[in-house]
Amino acid sequence: MGLHRILGGPVHRGLLNILSRTDTQPTHNKRTEGQGFLKDLIRFVGEAAECKRHETPAEPPEKRPTYLSIRKCLAGSTPNRTSLIAFLSSYKWNIPIRWNVVGNGKTGMDLYNVSHASDFFLSNYSLSDGPLKVNRDHLGFFRVNYVDDGWDDIGQRLLSSHEDFSVSDRAGLIDDAFALARQVLSEPPAHTLNSADVTSLELKLEGCQKQGLLKPAVAFLCKDKLSCIVLSCIVCTSISLMKVLWIPRAEILNYGKALNLTLYLQRESSYIVWQRVSSAIAYIRDMLSSDATLHPKFQAYFQEQVKVHADKLGWEDTGTHLERLQRETILGIACQMGHQSALGNASILFHEWMAGKRVPVNLRLLVYRYGMQNSGNETSWNKMFEEYTKTNLAQEKEKLLYGLASVQNITLLDRFLTAIKNESIVRSQDVFTLIRYVSYNQYGETMAWDWTRLNWDYLVKRFTLNDRNLGRLITRITTRFNTELHLWQMENFFETYPEAGAGEGPRKQALESVRNNVRWLASNKNEIQAWLESRGP
Repeated sequence: MGLHRILGGPVHRGLLNILSRTDTQPTHNKRTEGQGFLKDLIRFVGEAAECKRHETPAEPPEKRPTYLSIRKCLAGSTPNRTSLIAFLSSYKWNIPIRWNVVGNGKTGMDLYNVSHASDFFLSNYSLSDGPLKVNRDHLGFFRVNYVDDGWDDIGQRLLSSHEDFSVSDRAGLIDDAFALARQVLSEPPAHTLNSADVTSLELKLEGCQKQGLLKPAVAFLCKDKLSCIVLSCIVCTSISLMKVLWIPRAEILNYGKALNLTLYLQRESSYIVWQRVSSAIAYIRDMLSSDATLHPKFQAYFQEQVKVHADKLGWEDTGTHLERLQRETILGIACQMGHQSALGNASILFHEWMAGKRVPVNLRLLVYRYGMQNSGNETSWNKMFEEYTKTNLAQEKEKLLYGLASVQNITLLDRFLTAIKNESIVRSQDVFTLIRYVSYNQYGETMAWDWTRLNWDYLVKRFTLNDRNLGRLITRITTRFNTELHLWQMENFFETYPEAGAGEGPRKQALESVRNNVRWLASNKNEIQAWLESRGP
């Protein structure tokens, strides 16, 4: 699980105190405490441990020691250049590496610390012990990348005997694989550069880009060329020295290997794993949603993976707490992927709700959303809208908003957006949620964006530029934008309305996100398409 998702705000002393009582205490020290260290580190840098075999010709393969190669990864948003240099120059990170041998119970722990080079050997492990799993039970705040066909071996092991891995390890492997497929890796440098030569290097980078020697993804997380240089380096013990990296490819792991880990999912029964699957594939699903050829293939593959579980769990809200959570997650994936049986059942429960029957709380959002999407019409939409205006329960209002925004009818979506201006119907605290939910609808994505641009003056007058929810609106309704046209529209809008107020930072984040989406699609679409087509029709 990405720690940056948890540590979204300032790191409180209480959290650091809790962490200091765990056996991961060596992971921070006096030079890394304070100044939001944990938040900044995970958001900006992160660690990836690559598990490799050490090639020593004098030793037979099964007796050669195994070592970990520690690499810094770039994740999330681009930090300020100056603050990143200062941050990395004082950076110390001691990492407890817990490992186990898959299938035989042997475990161990080694400590990587600042006295090591980037590579260090695992103690008390050799290849003859069996397959190695690093970061046992996914307790460490770092990701692990396997090389030497390691991911292929893991995929085969999951297919043949997935319970050889613990539930936490299965969830962690899927989480790591899909996260690494989107990360930028900072690898060992080719040479050392004095910081006085940064300007020269900037010119060289620009020249390489013009000659087509570097993929556009080299600037994947960059606000400008100079930021690329800083983000593509490891600051040495002296702040005046930087080890420079040319990145040939943005991703650490190709998506084919990540998707291979999902081939066994028809036999996966754990809620924890399926919850990570749902999160891991969400970005791919969103990026492919407008592709009329590839998106159906993506849906068809995951329909097959989820079908047996959706049929088994059904739509009766029964079982333990975890079973109910699993049902909600599994049925959510099934509906997202267009599974007809799941959508049909959602429609049945939706019509029963229309007739006055209560829907269980755990299934209510699915029923409102996919029942309206699959079988909604003006009559059912008006009924739901009436329920929205009558209820005083905030959670119920939000679920009903999602249902209303899911109708696949442009006239009704237009009526819904128009209702925003009637403050006696749509509460001010619901306005931005309404627009965001409409943007999630394939019919409403463009409508929400166009309505926002056309009514920007109205929104500013009603909420003011200092309203942080208004400031974040553009970021939230453009998350799936992935074309140059989208990017041009956003840049043109920001030029037309240059005063951003509380939205100054979110505007930059929105542009960066869409640029990343454009580059991601260009870099990964063909690879994902080839993998899906290799599975057959």
